[in-house]
Amino acid sequence: MYSMKKYLLLFLCLTLGVAYAQDTLRVRVMTYNLRFGELASLEELAHHIKSFKPDFVALQEVDSKTDRKRTPHQKGKDFISELAYHTGMFGLYGKTIDYSTGYYGIGMLSKYPYIS
Repeated sequence: MYSMKKYLLLFLCLTLGVAYAQDTLRVRVMTYNLRFGELASLEELAHHIKSFKPDFVALQEVDSKTDRKRTPHQKGKDFISELAYHTGMFGLYGKTIDYSTGYYGIGMLSKYPYIS
C-alpha cells in the first residue's frame, strides 16, 4: 500500500508539473545601451534588436533631437520614434536631461501597445 501511494504521488507531481509548464508565459526582455548612436546607424541598431525577437527592450543613453559633434549621422533624430518604426514596435521615451538642441534619456520598445 505504501509503494502504491508513493507511485500515485509521483504520478500526480509529474502530471501537474507538465500541466503547469504548458500554461507558462514566456517573455523575452532585452536591454541595450545605445551610447547616443555613436557606433551604428538607427537602422543597424533596429536590425540588431529585431534579430533577438524581444517582447520588450529597455534602452539607455537615448538621444532625442540632439546635435552631437561625435555623431553627425544622427543629427536631430528622435531615436525612439525611428527605432519603433524600424523594429515595428511601440516606443516610449523618458527625458533625463536637456542636452544640446534636444534631450538625453531612457526609452522602452514594446511589442504590445502601452496603456496610459
